[in-house]
Amino acid sequence: MTIEIQTGHDLSDEIIDMMNQQRVQEYEINTKNFRQNEQDSTFFFLRDGGQVTAFGMLKPITLIHQGQMTTVLGIGNIIARDKSAGNGKQLMLSIKAYLDDKQRIGLGFCNSHVAGFYRKCGYQVLNDLPERFRYPLASLNGEKEKLSPALNSLCHDPIGGFIEALQSDDDHIYINQPFW
Repeated sequence: MTIEIQTGHDLSDEIIDMMNQQRVQEYEINTKNFRQNEQDSTFFFLRDGGQVTAFGMLKPITLIHQGQMTTVLGIGNIIARDKSAGNGKQLMLSIKAYLDDKQRIGLGFCNSHVAGFYRKCGYQVLNDLPERFRYPLASLNGEKEKLSPALNSLCHDPIGGFIEALQSDDDHIYINQPFW
């Protein structure tokens, strides 16, 4: 198994088609436009030979909390094609190692039924954070302004202190991108 890392602007049509098809299989719908919206994202592909067995991405996101702007990498589009083979865990460990190496904060959202998986991969999972996120430009482009409170946040902060700062109050956390 190998990890391949590509930027969004380097993705082939074949890879984009595979991700779109896999999202439909996983979620019954594909709401992503990888070609248009993920040019600056970093994609991770776990490969077994030539076959992609899991994939995900890190998307640059600017957060504003207590008047301070911080750029984090939004963890998203995590899909393992075979749920019982350990591919998702290997992918998430590779993403975590990348965050550690680059000393970057990773932040994403997940449903409660997969929170344990992310914990096993070494991510911090919080259930009180997602409802505080706001996307102020939502009304301009038909996106959601806030997330459903049923979601959890998955976080990795290799430097330390940032997640604790977000948890230190109940203020809204503003983002510059639709929910990833």
